Parts: sequence; structure tokens; C-alpha cells
Amino acid sequence: IEVDSKTALLYTKRAAAYISLRQASQALRDLNKAIEAEPTHTQAYIHRGKLHRQMCNTGLAEKDFQKVLEIKPGHKSATKELGVVLEVQNFLAQLEQFMNAKDVQLARNVLQHLYDKAQDCVKAQLIEAQLYGISEDWEQVVAVTGRLLKSDPANLEALLLRGKGYFYSGDHDLAKRHYGEALKYDPDYKSARTEFNKVKEFDRKKQRAMNALQEQSWEDAENAFAAALNVDANHRKGNLPLWQGIGEARFHQRKWESAEEAFTAVRSLDPGNEEAVRWLIKVLMEQEKWQEAVNKAREAVSQNQQSHELRQLLADCERRLKMSQRKDYYKILGVNKDATDREIKRAYRDLAKVYHPDKVTGSEEEKKSAEQRFRDVAEAYEVLSDEEKRQRYDSGADLEEQQGGGGWHHGGHPFFHQQHGGFHQQFHFQWG
Repeated sequence: IEVDSKTALLYTKRAAAYISLRQASQALRDLNKAIEAEPTHTQAYIHRGKLHRQMCNTGLAEKDFQKVLEIKPGHKSATKELGVVLEVQNFLAQLEQFMNAKDVQLARNVLQHLYDKAQDCVKAQLIEAQLYGISEDWEQVVAVTGRLLKSDPANLEALLLRGKGYFYSGDHDLAKRHYGEALKYDPDYKSARTEFNKVKEFDRKKQRAMNALQEQSWEDAENAFAAALNVDANHRKGNLPLWQGIGEARFHQRKWESAEEAFTAVRSLDPGNEEAVRWLIKVLMEQEKWQEAVNKAREAVSQNQQSHELRQLLADCERRLKMSQRKDYYKILGVNKDATDREIKRAYRDLAKVYHPDKVTGSEEEKKSAEQRFRDVAEAYEVLSDEEKRQRYDSGADLEEQQGGGGWHHGGHPFFHQQHGGFHQQFHFQWG
């Protein structure tokens, strides 16, 4: 070509080499030069028409094949190629129809037929990327648009779609880079500008929420996370930590039901999220829903048996459930869990006066009820007035095991002396 730049056949042969290397733009350039050098060079028109057809430039392809028929009426290859161009046009029309109807499966079927006739079809690649986007397969969106951009780096729609692929995959820096690249080619490209600003807004609001959470400003954190969630409800990967943050903020505000909703939302976005499960279990425990907490913990452990934290949480839930099923000695005495020894003694003394059998009058049923209450009061006092027993009780330890399985021992208790099957209590207060 350097020696003879006027010979069309030389350009045609080099174009064929470019085509085999899938370098369409260089091939088209040489074929244009071949036709320029020899306007009746049918081989150049055939090659160029096929390239246009492969890229779905059906109008240009049809024009080239018609030109061949003008030069050589009845040309078999040109006639055959015109039929293929018509097929491509029909597939494109069907593809547009199914995309408008949002029929993903039929669109995929047509797409495969289209690729058989036009493997470098830009429109088909863009639609393929859109279909992957509909099914939220963002990795494939990035892959398909990446192939397209290798041959056409300035394709604005491909840059936009690839930016979305990175955004919804959670890589916001690469998303902004692709939107920015599109804006370099066309500063007035509104779609790219809108998406670019959305990424910035999302990152800004998320950071504000994370700062509030770190500062333990729980209400501010909850509101900030909610504001970030409003940026894009479809950003599943990005919204997952936002729901997590909302759940934590609500947990610390003791908003149990709404915290449970937030952590459930995390699990709907990521069913295997162990951290959300742990928080859910803690929320149930705070509401004293012990059986639900045990069930949730058992389910979580069965799904992740290697998790030491989940197994530990399950053991704690089972211990708390067992504690909830035993007598609440603090409730029996009517004192708080942090009551002092003096408060416990005073409560015991007051209740003993009320329920002592010698003080109760009424029916036999009322006397039996008072007798049982008195026993419960005595039992509660025996545990809570003993530092070691109280500590074991508070920790959820099995106190009956400590007693050797023989039940409670009331020997030596100033109020508890049962004689001859009756119930007679000696009443000797040793304190004022």
C-alpha cells in the first residue's frame, strides 16, 4: 500500500486481515479507501456490507449490497446478503417489541437469533446489557458493555449502562468514572449527569449517617440513614448497610419492633447475613421473646455451624428461656433486680406479715393460696438473701443441682417450721 496506494485490492486484502482480528473500524477505513480508489470494486462493497450487517447498520448494509447488484445484476452473494439483512431487520423489530412489553425471556430468545446473524450488533449488545440489568446481574452488565466499549470507546449509552453496573455492584468510584467519561464526550448528556449526581448524593448521605452512628447520636443516625435510603430504593447492595445502620440506631433507642423490621429488611436483601441475624436475636431477647429467640438462634446455627458467636448466642438464649420459666424471685418479693440486702429483707418482712397463715382469715381456698404465697416468699428470700445463691440465680445457674436435687431446704429459717402435717410458723423478727 505504501508503494501503491491506488490499488483497491490491496486495501481489500488488508481489510480482510483486520476483520479476522475483529478490528472493525480499521477494516471499514480500508474498505472505504478501496471503494474510493475503485468505485466498481464489488468485493469491497460485499465486505463492507457484511461488516455493516454484523454491526446491525442495516440501512448501510442494504445500500452496499444494492450497489453490487447495480454493478453486477443477479450477483448471488449480494442477493443472499440482502435476505440476511431483512432477517436482521425483523429480529431488531421483534426485539424492540418484546423490550417494550418487558418480556425478558422472549427478548433473550430473539437476541440469540440476532447474534447468529449479527454478532457485533451494537444495539443487540446494549439490549443484552439492559436485560441483565433487569435481572440485576450487574456483573454481566459490566462484562457486556466492556466488550462493546473496546470497539467503541465513545459509546455514551454503553458508558451509562456500565456505570450503572458498577454502581449497583457497590463500586461507586468506577461508576462515577464511567459517568464522567460519558460527560467528557458529551457535557450535555443529562442521563449521565443525573446518575453522577445520584452517586455523589448517596455517598454524602451515607457518610453523614455513619458519622452520626459513630457519635452515638442514635436519632440523628436513624434519620440520616432513612434519608440515604430515599436516594435509590433499587440499590440493593448499597441499601443493605443502610438498613443495618437503621436497625442499630433503633435498637439503641429501644424501638424494638421497628428495629426488628430493619434487620428483617437486611435479611431480605442478603439472606445469609449473619450480623443481621445476631441483631434480630438480640432484639427478640430485649423483648423477652425467649422462645422466638431460641428458634431463630437454632435456625441460624443450623445454617452456619462454624460460627462461634451464633453458638454462644444460642446458649445464652436457651439459658434465658430456662430462666424465664422458673419462679421470678424478684417479682415475688416486689423488688428490682438491683435491690440491696436491706430492701430484700424489708420486702420479705412485709410480705410475711401479710401472708402468714396466722394472719389470714377466710375460706380454706384463700388460706391455701396464702400458704403457697408464703412459701414462695420464703423461697425467694432464701435465695436472694444468700450472696452465693443470688449470684447463681442471676446467672441462670440451676440452683436445684446445687441443692443435690433435693429441692429447697428451709431448715433454720425463722419463719418456716412445719409440724405434724399442719402449718405453724414461729414469728421472730430479728431486725428492726
